[in-house]
Amino acid sequence: MPLKLTPQTARIYLLTAAFLLALPSALSLYSGHTGKFIIATPRANRDPNFGVTMVYIAYHNGWGAFGVVVNKPLPGDKIKKFLGNNKAPAEAFFYGGPVSPNEIFVIPQATKSPPKVIPLARFKNENPAQWEDFMAGKTGTNLRLYFGYAGWGALQLDKEMLRGSWAIKNYDPALFYETKPQNMWGRAVDDLNPQNKKNQPGI
Repeated sequence: MPLKLTPQTARIYLLTAAFLLALPSALSLYSGHTGKFIIATPRANRDPNFGVTMVYIAYHNGWGAFGVVVNKPLPGDKIKKFLGNNKAPAEAFFYGGPVSPNEIFVIPQATKSPPKVIPLARFKNENPAQWEDFMAGKTGTNLRLYFGYAGWGALQLDKEMLRGSWAIKNYDPALFYETKPQNMWGRAVDDLNPQNKKNQPGI
């Protein structure tokens, strides 16, 4: 027997259809924590990929999130393999995350506003002179390279935050550019919990 379409049922169908039609746009418009840092809490520290990490979120919407770990220097052997005979500074190379470790991303230079994270191939095409200067070891280029990235699926990062795996910190250029990588996580934790502040090594 076919279901009788009452006015109430029709309204439910229309509301459901409107919700489903609006959902993709809503997920895309949601900007989440784009341009912010997320700081691993003790819960996340149990994950070998994210223990004691600070991640810069390049974009975050309802469909997922993308960022790079900013406080883990790349091992020296990988730097040497990449550089060959070039002279770019070793302190410019970082482990960006567990996803696609052969993909390289660039954060171009110090900026007061949240920076862009750019694929290396695109950066080289758009800024060939700056790239050549960087690889030659010339001062003032201020590039940072990240090998691999951190990625999350639809609403995955939001769920991890609800579970308490991450704390959120607004973009702070002084923390990012003026603090040694090994001190970033501790300083961010202290900023978020000033009552627990501990003495940190000098910048």
